[in-house]
Amino acid sequence: MVVRDYLRFAATIKGIEHPGDAADRVLEQVGLHQKVGGMPAANRIIGHLSKGFQQRVGLAQALIHNPDVLVLDEPTSGLDPAQRKEIRDLLLDLARESSRTVILSTHVLADVEAICGRVMIIDRGTIVAQDSIEALRGQADRVQVIVATPGPEAAAALEAAAGVLKVMTDTQGTYVLSVDRDCRAEIAAAAVPFGLLELRRDQSLEDIYLRLTGAEA
Repeated sequence: MVVRDYLRFAATIKGIEHPGDAADRVLEQVGLHQKVGGMPAANRIIGHLSKGFQQRVGLAQALIHNPDVLVLDEPTSGLDPAQRKEIRDLLLDLARESSRTVILSTHVLADVEAICGRVMIIDRGTIVAQDSIEALRGQADRVQVIVATPGPEAAAALEAAAGVLKVMTDTQGTYVLSVDRDCRAEIAAAAVPFGLLELRRDQSLEDIYLRLTGAEA
């Protein structure tokens, strides 16, 4: 089907009073008015569009009745980096509109970090975490330290700091410390003599996911 005809059909079966107007609204909303191959994407056959534009068609169909809640399953799957960024930006715009809630189900954690305000992590059917990304990072049990003059003495000083359980060397000058509490003040004091450049209690969402699901090596 042609994109515009498909969206009019979707509007009709959802009981929208003016399906043509609804189709025009979502075509503009998701960027399907853009020209592709010399004509607007709205006037092309869906199967002839790129994967990125096909994802936009799916979003347009879901938005045709202007829902308060939008549930998306792996919306960036199979897209190249440029298309993924376009869809991410579009989803952010959709989430910011009025009071709409966008629920994203995905294994692409980079998308979650770029888009989501709150995260729910599910392990074997059980919710193991539900909070903002910032709050989940604040629960991290590891601290990253970067010093200007790394070496055995620096590692030993960090390991001797109160609250530090283990010191691992990540890259040159970077140490990852396992801790049993928030002991950043003690770690900073130990690192200053070696030229403290950076100290942060932070993990990627992937690290947090692996820790909470027991998949961490």
